[in-house]
Amino acid sequence: MKNIVRIVFLFVASIASVSAVRAVEDNIPIEVDSPDPKLAKIVLVAGEQTSNLAHQYWAATTALYKLLQQTPGIHVSVVRYGWPKNPDIFNNAKAIVLFMEGGEGGAIHPLSTPGRLEILQKALAGGAGLVTLHKGGAIPGELGVKMLDLQGAYYDFKASSKGHWLVDFHTFPDHPIARGMKPYSLNDGYCIGLKFVPNMKGITPLLYAPKGNGKIALAAESTTDPKDITAWTYDRPDGGRAFVSTGLHSHRYLTEESVRKFTINGILWAAGIDIPAGGAKVDLDPAELDKNIEPAPKPSVKKEQTK
Repeated sequence: MKNIVRIVFLFVASIASVSAVRAVEDNIPIEVDSPDPKLAKIVLVAGEQTSNLAHQYWAATTALYKLLQQTPGIHVSVVRYGWPKNPDIFNNAKAIVLFMEGGEGGAIHPLSTPGRLEILQKALAGGAGLVTLHKGGAIPGELGVKMLDLQGAYYDFKASSKGHWLVDFHTFPDHPIARGMKPYSLNDGYCIGLKFVPNMKGITPLLYAPKGNGKIALAAESTTDPKDITAWTYDRPDGGRAFVSTGLHSHRYLTEESVRKFTINGILWAAGIDIPAGGAKVDLDPAELDKNIEPAPKPSVKKEQTK
């Protein structure tokens, strides 16, 4: 019963937080490079706000920025609006995090712009790890298929599926990313049925999201079917790493400590940074999630041509 109450609270809070007027914004430094080459640079790329107000990529990214700063020895560079003004910010990055809308429902994925995928590929070839959160790695068409090489799987817009349902997470794999996690239940937005590399080579499943009937949560550990994988790591043939979590539909789910641990541990792992036995430090004042909320973009107005 306690878990059910918490699930309802998180769901209602995620709606309430985005129904208000734009909240106060933090003075987050944008595209500031590391002042010290000895620091491990992590680049967070926040997507543009869309009409889906539950997807608060800027608010979520600023929260991740603050959480990551609790780990010593790193520098976090933040990019807003889906792509850096100067892609050189990716140079010497240990990890690049894409937290943005997938290419659906009228949204255009930033990597769909010609030349950008090649810039990302170059950064990864230089040793950067890749992290994609929620729909950050979902791109339609041939570009989406190319994500197979970068993150070990891609979202097939015709065959994969997405939606919201309850999942109970009781046990976790023996993997550094799972350190410090405790059992929890969450009605998140999951993507499943992804297309993985042949023979799952290099893939380590982390979380499964078996779909129940919407009212009864299924246990994540009740399945090991690849079609139910919702989060995983990929050891790329070039030696690089990728961490993918298709959940985190709402930034409000960061109130759950295990979600914070999982996400920050995953980013650190992709960057090649050692994770403490109890997981990364992820202290959070829930009031921080009330900041940096973005409103829906104003619809474009097309002027009628004069005859």
